[in-house]
Amino acid sequence: MKKFKGLLALILAVAMIVSVFAGCGGSGGSSGGGGGAPDSGSAAEEPDAGGGGGDNADRVLNYGISGDTGTLHPMAAAEGFVFALYAFYEPLWGYDANGERYNILAEDWVAIDETHYELTVREGVTFSNGNPLTASDVMFSMLMCRDDPRQYLQVKAIDFDRTQVTGDYTMDVYLTSYDSTQEVGLCIMYIMDEESYDEETLAGTTIGTGPYTCQEYVVNSHLTAVARDDYWGNQPQIRTINFKIINEPAQYVNEMETGGIDLASSVPLTDVEYVESLGYNVVVNPGRYGISALYSFAGALGPQEARYAVSYAINRADVAQVMFSGMSEPATYAGSNYSYDYEERYSEISEMYDLDMSMEDRIALAQQYADESGLTGQTLRIITNGTDSYNNAATVIQENLSAIGVNAEIIPYDTATYFSVLMDESNFDIALQWLGATSMQSADVLANYPDFIPLGWTGETRDAFGEISKQAVHTFDPTERGQVLYDALVMFQEICPWYNLCESVSCMGQSPDVGGVESYGRCGYVYQDLYWR
Repeated sequence: MKKFKGLLALILAVAMIVSVFAGCGGSGGSSGGGGGAPDSGSAAEEPDAGGGGGDNADRVLNYGISGDTGTLHPMAAAEGFVFALYAFYEPLWGYDANGERYNILAEDWVAIDETHYELTVREGVTFSNGNPLTASDVMFSMLMCRDDPRQYLQVKAIDFDRTQVTGDYTMDVYLTSYDSTQEVGLCIMYIMDEESYDEETLAGTTIGTGPYTCQEYVVNSHLTAVARDDYWGNQPQIRTINFKIINEPAQYVNEMETGGIDLASSVPLTDVEYVESLGYNVVVNPGRYGISALYSFAGALGPQEARYAVSYAINRADVAQVMFSGMSEPATYAGSNYSYDYEERYSEISEMYDLDMSMEDRIALAQQYADESGLTGQTLRIITNGTDSYNNAATVIQENLSAIGVNAEIIPYDTATYFSVLMDESNFDIALQWLGATSMQSADVLANYPDFIPLGWTGETRDAFGEISKQAVHTFDPTERGQVLYDALVMFQEICPWYNLCESVSCMGQSPDVGGVESYGRCGYVYQDLYWR
């Protein structure tokens, strides 16, 4: 049951969070008492900053978002709609673009030892209903996440038998064992008010510690946020934000053509140049996860040499082109170059990921491995989630394999069916899949995905990798942890259960009229720092 819960949590939470991180444009929070991102304050330096006076006093900021789930409940939001909720709710801390943690609702987080931490919650913070934030609210939010499969990963390592509130603003937090992903997981746990919590109420309004409160919410239409005069941090510069809910990518472009939105959470990659010609700034953001070809050990790709053949044959640059209009980069190892635990030496482990090797040389090696393994002349089944992006990538791989005498059949499924098919390695030979984690750490991906997706990899090598990959997550010392991850990557890339193809990216559109738009590692913007130029 525990493994099933972990699998369900991975599918639900990662499917929900990955799409959000793919469009990261900023984060709300504070390293001090200002309620903004670390070292923010650029708005104060602008002579016309702020929405409280002049011609812009009543100007509404229109922000296009997607993925309305029909509820404002902070634990039910998904996809781009999570962007909006950062205006109303806050976590304990955030992470900047370099993976450095900074405090928001937490005042301090002190490691007593590897599994024992003392958390101090910021005093003087109130929810939008006037209730004070206390450590009990943090404990309540943790327990809610523990009992919800969609949020379980946020607290997966918390030892709830020992974790306890020790004062109005203090907690002793214990881990079942050290887990490098736990702190990052807590950065996407919204803190809710225990006293007023009501599931039905929170479906239609917001009660959080953030800089805005909900004025109006119409499902699949808009969400209007108004600034709180009693916000604990920096006062919002723009008084009203209207989140326009946009369900089709083309609608973003239509809205920008007419000036209907000032910020766009998603710009279609094929329309970037056109959107820029309209006067918008377009920011390309890494998703911090890779698009990979997963290999089933149950059929023709059971021999290691067969998996090598496919990997060498794939033109990753072409995959990046058809999936991300050339804005992505070919992968250089089994994880993401933008993950928080990435080190340059990881990209130097395997010749298979060498960007300098010509396709002519790669095809020659691929043919050699195909002949040795008996793969030549066989037909492989490539499954996708049915989207154009993944189907186009599958077509590239199909053409690449034909160059070494290997046939490929592309089988597209709808997203829901795809996940069930993926759970049985006899259903496919190659599966195209994003591999990301809420922690944004490659160690997390390597340790957990081989458990959750049964590729048919068994035996002594699987057991040995399972041990070392878990060690890469549970090693307390950062330097030692990096070395363990390196050793795990060496083993993993030699076995080759999957081949990472390219980095995920997404684009956000920003009107030059809006200032204070900064990119950080968490999603959404620092809403209280936005201002009209």
